Amino acid sequence: MKKKSLFFLFLLSFQILCPPKNTKTWAEEGFTDNSLSFYISPKESYVGDEVQLYYEFFPPADFPSFFLTNKIFLEKPQFSLFGSYDCELQSIEIVQTHKKGLEKSYALSIYFIPFVTGVVEIPEFDLRELLAHETQKTKEDFGASAIPIKIPQFEIQKILSIYPDSSLRPMRGIILLPGTSVFIYLLLAILIGISIFLFYIGYAAKKIRFSFFGLWKRLFYFFYVFGIKRKIKKLLKKNIRLGEFSQIVHRYLCLYLTKRFGIDFSAATNTEILQTIRMSQEGLLSEKEETILFDIQTLFIRLDFLRFSLEGPENKGEEEREKKERVFQLLGLIAEMESQHV
Repeated sequence: MKKKSLFFLFLLSFQILCPPKNTKTWAEEGFTDNSLSFYISPKESYVGDEVQLYYEFFPPADFPSFFLTNKIFLEKPQFSLFGSYDCELQSIEIVQTHKKGLEKSYALSIYFIPFVTGVVEIPEFDLRELLAHETQKTKEDFGASAIPIKIPQFEIQKILSIYPDSSLRPMRGIILLPGTSVFIYLLLAILIGISIFLFYIGYAAKKIRFSFFGLWKRLFYFFYVFGIKRKIKKLLKKNIRLGEFSQIVHRYLCLYLTKRFGIDFSAATNTEILQTIRMSQEGLLSEKEETILFDIQTLFIRLDFLRFSLEGPENKGEEEREKKERVFQLLGLIAEMESQHV
């Protein structure tokens, strides 16, 4: 009797300490009588994930006769029960899985992308209605008996649940990409240099009455003189008579003096040009500046002689030498006047 009591107590203790792993029935798990298994993948699904809903079931006896390849594939089906949960259906697959005696089981796979969070509860539906809608047939074409599909509820979680820390993080400093530090420092150095230059201009403007208008005027004058010099040099490459050459050089000299002193000398004689220059300087020309004006007068006289002389050089070589001398003489006078600031 004691042995039986001890054995009974041992079994009772084992039952209490080691209960069965799964004591829930199919109905308590949410499955219907014809379902075998159900799961979603990934198990923790979030908005924007492609989710697979897997549901295995036993169909009626007449259902397998409608399969030619033991598989049905529906792409982008119109399933209104999913549309109410703002889910985008990608595809639906129905595949034969295995046989159990004379019965065949099938797996229903629904692929979709959820766009809202929360619990999804799909009402029970007849699979024949879905197949009939997508294949343009009647549900009776897929068997006389209904194929009830009851998918248990599942949840689409919030992505913020992965990161429970919802407080604002402190600001971080600027992070430079690898290899860009040199360019950033170079850019900063250029900006600092420009700032110093602008500050110097502003400071100098107060002391020397600096003006941007005067700067641009001086710049344009520089390019104008540079252009006249180029034109004078190009005369040596032109095959023209000495008289015509002298006339062009005379015109270039008058244009330069006009721009240099701001007085129109286009219709003035040689004597009038020199007298006007002396009057504009109010008789304050230095000895060097007087020498330059005397050289200009000498060049004018020589050019007039070559223009109006009936007798030219005896040969071509002397004519070319005469042209070079006049060109170099004019360029030298321009350089001296610019250096003396006449």
